[in-house]
Amino acid sequence: EGLIGGGAYVNTFYKISIEIPEPDREFSMGVASVGDSFGITFAGLLAIPLHNAICQ
Repeated sequence: EGLIGGGAYVNTFYKISIEIPEPDREFSMGVASVGDSFGITFAGLLAIPLHNAICQ
């Protein structure tokens, strides 16, 4: 992800740890982690056909 992606990732979890009440914090961090993983997976799956289309 690089420097910008890593900074955004860290900032997201920092904001969750500060702004979300204690009872909801663990769930919120779990949802953010799953969302991040789905985003990376979707980007990878989209990149394959997009790369093939660009290279034709």
